[in-house]
Amino acid sequence: MKEVLIVLVDQSRHAVEPETKEVASYGTAALVGAGAVFASIQAKKKRASASVVDLYNTIVDLPDPSHLTPNDVAAVGSKYGISMQKDEIEGLQKIYGQFLEAVIPSGETQLKGDEADRVRMLKDALGLSDEDAAPAHIDVARRLYRQGFETKDRQQQFEQRKVRFTGLGEVGGLPATVCTLMGKK
Repeated sequence: MKEVLIVLVDQSRHAVEPETKEVASYGTAALVGAGAVFASIQAKKKRASASVVDLYNTIVDLPDPSHLTPNDVAAVGSKYGISMQKDEIEGLQKIYGQFLEAVIPSGETQLKGDEADRVRMLKDALGLSDEDAAPAHIDVARRLYRQGFETKDRQQQFEQRKVRFTGLGEVGGLPATVCTLMGKK
């Protein structure tokens, strides 16, 4: 024989009061809305950071990073549904700073003469203004300055800094504030 269990519902419970039910529904809606906004913001951040990686990969595939065009940057941004200049200015500045540091020859190697044009072309392709590019110039100058401290000989430090800063200053298109900080006018 099978036993059948019958569950009795406690009839003494009262239904939820209408005011409490309304407050609970508003609270639940607010929590769901906040969760959706949070998820949307996190997804946008992930898309934005992925767009910088994709742009970097696009640049790596080019024979010279200065061959990048504004259309290439816009295509990457539209692929991820963002405006690179608005949403990922820091990423663009990092890419620009890496290129700027790579263009400046190390040691006593002389500039070739095309560095200024190459830097300007990449800056324009990335859509960076002089104000947007200035932090990258300052950061590169600081890194070059710190590199001088790695050398033990004071005269060699001076010569190394002089050559590197001169190279940085000769790469045209430097914002006036950067040139002033470096002692160039």
